[in-house]
Amino acid sequence: MRPPGIIGWFADNHVTANLMMFFILLTGLYAVFTLKKESFPPVHIDAIDVRVLYLGAAPEEVEEGVIIKIEEAIEGIEGIREIQSIANEGFGQVSARIEKGFEVTEVMDEIKLAVDGISTFPSETERPVISRVKWQRGAIAVQVGGDLDESADPVAVVIQQPSFFGTLEDVDRLTDWAHQQGALVIGIVNPTSLALLKAPGHWGEDGADIACGEGQPLGVPLSSGGPYFGFMTCKKKYVRQMPGRIVGRTTDLNDQPGYALTLQAREQHIRRSKATSNICTNQGLMVTAATIYLSLLGFDGLAQVARRSQQNVSRLAGRLTAIEGVERLFEGPHFHELVLRLDRPVAAILDALADRDILGGYNLADSHPELGNALLICATETKTEADMDAYVTALGELFTNGSRRSA
Repeated sequence: MRPPGIIGWFADNHVTANLMMFFILLTGLYAVFTLKKESFPPVHIDAIDVRVLYLGAAPEEVEEGVIIKIEEAIEGIEGIREIQSIANEGFGQVSARIEKGFEVTEVMDEIKLAVDGISTFPSETERPVISRVKWQRGAIAVQVGGDLDESADPVAVVIQQPSFFGTLEDVDRLTDWAHQQGALVIGIVNPTSLALLKAPGHWGEDGADIACGEGQPLGVPLSSGGPYFGFMTCKKKYVRQMPGRIVGRTTDLNDQPGYALTLQAREQHIRRSKATSNICTNQGLMVTAATIYLSLLGFDGLAQVARRSQQNVSRLAGRLTAIEGVERLFEGPHFHELVLRLDRPVAAILDALADRDILGGYNLADSHPELGNALLICATETKTEADMDAYVTALGELFTNGSRRSA
């Protein structure tokens, strides 16, 4: 029996139906090829950053021993519109924004001369790193559909701190810029680093809107890739849109701090098909392990772990770069990871180190070929002096005895 209406008409006219289907396919292909996922155009900022590492120093010591001296040295330089500074534990940064109409390179040269003239930095500080800020590093906006409108506002800006290369981003400036565009700020953080670095809630004037990260560093074994757990937090106005279960801090009858389950979606229990998340046994077990780990360490213990990790990778990098053919790729502050550039292929070096039971790092040649023979290294608090001695000795022997250099 012939179906009624337009369905029946198409059933009787096969050519027309096929042409219509062909047209729909062409429209779909056109939509796919015109769909764009692009980063917004580079946002140029005329500014000069002066960064100084002062490992082991409290923020007050960084302020007094580093920040104030730099500010006093550069405040009279013509062309500087505004000076902003950050003093964290073990790290200080002074940012000088440049007036329009001034040549940035000339102002930068004057800042270098002024900072080089400071002879009263504490002996524990590393040499100041001075750089020009040319764009908002680490910030990516995604637009789906149509042509990218340069005047369009990004929906969200994601900032990773530390970055994939272990470097520290200028999170205050990025956060303030994103909020000025009306965008949410999402911070992706290493939880151990937060024992030393500023928490996302304190980035910029208003703080990040959402913070998330990987919980594995909090006492969870690597276990060949899992199981792990993630964490997420947000400002109170977004809390009812969050998946999972919300744990809040309170006090008991003895006025001691405690934590209780304060909010969870009822769909997790009565309409599970509508639930926004599901926490399985493995993740629950890992969260319990992390809770015990943090309880045993406490804040001071976690800070010691973070500080030891930072000191280990700095010492390791210093010893490795003493080997001819090894240099550090990115200057400036970092946290427990950094990038080295070798004068020969990284893959052969890593294979040779593996033969000596040494996990030498991550080869960046595949993911970031523009960096050349780049090697990402990491040293956490678990690495001993003997571990680092073995790595340095093995790499030195390989470079001396001869893995072939790159052309």
